[in-house]
Amino acid sequence: MAAKDCIGPQCAEQMKLFMTPGEIVDKMTASPDLRSDGNRFETMDELKSRKLGESKVAGNSPDMMGRPMQQSLYDSIKERGLDIGHVNLTTDTAGRTAVEDGQHRMIAGADADKELGRETLIPWNKITHNQSMGKWVEPGSEVFKPTLLPKSDGPTESVV
Repeated sequence: MAAKDCIGPQCAEQMKLFMTPGEIVDKMTASPDLRSDGNRFETMDELKSRKLGESKVAGNSPDMMGRPMQQSLYDSIKERGLDIGHVNLTTDTAGRTAVEDGQHRMIAGADADKELGRETLIPWNKITHNQSMGKWVEPGSEVFKPTLLPKSDGPTESVV
């Protein structure tokens, strides 16, 4: 039977067993960390760029003992690979995805893979998943309330 003739649940798209950090980052449609300057919301592309920049700063991430790492998260991922132990995804019934924990890690992993020409395969069942049954809040919607941007040039937020 040709694929176009297939009818029924056995023909539904199968859930991938593995995904790359880039595929996960591409699926991100929302974030609890989007910011606003009061006049406009940060876009998802701006958030991803900001998080990537933060991941490249040495001392922003804690080591296993909670001390600031001498190496940036980005360089650590390039050298040692991606630790997915702190990655938490939330999806709604329509399949839209937010990376709630591990955004820096996932965004840095996607960029490092691209830079090094490698493909990190993440077992889908090894990432913590939460299913959101409520209304999905998209950036820019009326009910979306992002964190305000800091007014000063104070310290950067911790990257974990």
